Amino acid sequence: MDSTAALVPLAMVATVAMVPLLAPLLMKGLTLNARSLAKPLLLLVLLPLVVCAAIKVYASPVADKLFPVVKRPAGISTLLTFGFIVVFYFRDSIRTLGSYAIGAEVLILLAIALVSYRLVFGLKQGQRGTMALAMCTRNVSPMLAVFAAFPDQDPGVLVMILLSGPAPAIVAFPLARFFASRAGALGAGGNG
Repeated sequence: MDSTAALVPLAMVATVAMVPLLAPLLMKGLTLNARSLAKPLLLLVLLPLVVCAAIKVYASPVADKLFPVVKRPAGISTLLTFGFIVVFYFRDSIRTLGSYAIGAEVLILLAIALVSYRLVFGLKQGQRGTMALAMCTRNVSPMLAVFAAFPDQDPGVLVMILLSGPAPAIVAFPLARFFASRAGALGAGGNG
């Protein structure tokens, strides 16, 4: 669990650092510069992460009291946002689901997780599984922050971002069971 707690902030910081640097290089014709991409990532992703981490470290009792208060509204607002997007952009939602884009994302995430699992050397079985699951997770927040930076926003892209949110869970749940069964088999067999 400790390694997962360390990987999530590390992945967020890496995302905030890498997206503004790599997006202009990878996306030909991109009219936004690195600063325009970095600004929403810093304000909407990194700043809340730093503030919440500081509260947890320096005022843990406050964080423990705030968590249940924030958890429910955050979940409800996520579901409402997802619902509104599907209702308001119903045709785009159907088009996205019919385009095999979500299926392609699931396959890519599965490949990332399995390659990560096989290429991690020197870690224990549980750590390898944690690393592989962390490598295939994707957070919708940075994608939405980058989407907000674009002046001409395509509703189809917004729909794809929100519909791709559940894809990591689709991959993570069966993989977590697989990694747990491997850990059990290796523990019983004694070799890896």
